[in-house]
Amino acid sequence: GLASILIAVIIPLYNVLAVVSLEIFNGKKPNVGKILVGIVTNPLIIGSVLGIVFVVLRIPIPTPIYDTMSDLSSIATPLAFVILGASFSFGDVGRYIKELLIVLGAKLLVFPALFLGIALLLGFRGAPLAVLLTVFGAPIAVSSFTMAQQMGGDDKLAGQLVVFSSILSIGTMFLLIFFLKELAFF
Repeated sequence: GLASILIAVIIPLYNVLAVVSLEIFNGKKPNVGKILVGIVTNPLIIGSVLGIVFVVLRIPIPTPIYDTMSDLSSIATPLAFVILGASFSFGDVGRYIKELLIVLGAKLLVFPALFLGIALLLGFRGAPLAVLLTVFGAPIAVSSFTMAQQMGGDDKLAGQLVVFSSILSIGTMFLLIFFLKELAFF
């Protein structure tokens, strides 16, 4: 339940920030109108808002529609990884080494240490701390690759970040869980 509540806030927030970032850093002059249209038409933001509306208003979803959405959601991430894999090239790694080191260092080391440290100082322990660990220690979402493609961002860099954060997060998540468990925070 706690994870669901946090996800309902985090997904729209991350997607709004992603739309803003992709528009600001696309090499052109930022266009406020395009940013707002990107936010309003972002499928993950729309889905999150609709989900919150359905929960708050207790609108039941008919079983056939719910089952269909559930089936589609179970294939969405693996399909996105297949599409990413088809366009991924190890030859581009050298071209993006500086960006990869900076972003992966921040995403997989600095942010988890910083935000989990703050959470520990605030007294978070057990399940709430585990939820925060998943939010801040997880790899970069595969949807960022698709979003970069759609918004004219650097989809090759986005793909590299998704692939390498997914691989490296296996180790960083293991170490984070191991140390937090050894220090009796779980």
